[in-house]
Amino acid sequence: MINYWIEGAIEGVAVVECANNAVTGGALVPTLALGVPGDVVTAVMLGAMILIGVRPGPLLFQATPLILGVILGPMAEQNLNRALILSGNDYTVMFKSPISLTLLVLAILSIVLGVISGRRESK
Repeated sequence: MINYWIEGAIEGVAVVECANNAVTGGALVPTLALGVPGDVVTAVMLGAMILIGVRPGPLLFQATPLILGVILGPMAEQNLNRALILSGNDYTVMFKSPISLTLLVLAILSIVLGVISGRRESK
């Protein structure tokens, strides 16, 4: 039997750090959804969000494209950089595949339609 007090067990350190990092993500759910902080860290984040004009609560997830952009933006940028590195900085790689061309056209179409419908609603 190994004496963990003398030898040490790296698994014990990993478990504690894993639990420590998982707490904040779980505490963000009631903070963003209901406006009630789950722990001290999210209470500070809630205060910062209120200071910059973001109102956490059930209505937070209406302005959704913004949330998706914040979450998916860095991943999209990393994958764009990866694709450009693999293609030798050739931007035409985005248009060569029918699937990528279709997705690009759909993305542009959704942006244009969103802008048009937003202008119609404001009038």
